[in-house]
Amino acid sequence: MSSGDEARLASALQRDVPALLRAIAQSAVEEIRVERGGMRLSLRREQAPVAIQPAAESGAALATPTEAPAAPEPPAGQVTSAYVGIFHRSREPGGGMLAEIGDRVEAGTAIGVIETLGMSGDVEAPLTGRLAELLVQDGEAVEYGQPLAVVEPE
Repeated sequence: MSSGDEARLASALQRDVPALLRAIAQSAVEEIRVERGGMRLSLRREQAPVAIQPAAESGAALATPTEAPAAPEPPAGQVTSAYVGIFHRSREPGGGMLAEIGDRVEAGTAIGVIETLGMSGDVEAPLTGRLAELLVQDGEAVEYGQPLAVVEPE
């Protein structure tokens, strides 16, 4: 990385990371991951301490932690967002769509991208099959974990 690139990166991080941290703190977003040009940035909300239930009686056994129920796994063909940002169906403005409804897609094939802070991350098909449905529009803001599309297995 050249010194000019390093300076631009440092400036962008100094400007954008505090805004991202404020956005995470004021939302239900738990993690933001951004990848661009071999650089990875991951911001994650600290987990809240586990609540301890008080003992019902003074001589009762130790209280056990209360844990939030685990998030359900998405259905096998559901494509969910790994990022917070703007969903696009093509890599470049005016470019060709990465996948159309009805197209056969291989597992790991990009069917869209999510742009965050000028960087984009691929939205990949989780399995081989047909792109059955897009649940978001091109240019729509998306959250981490939000369902984006459905791929029907073959």
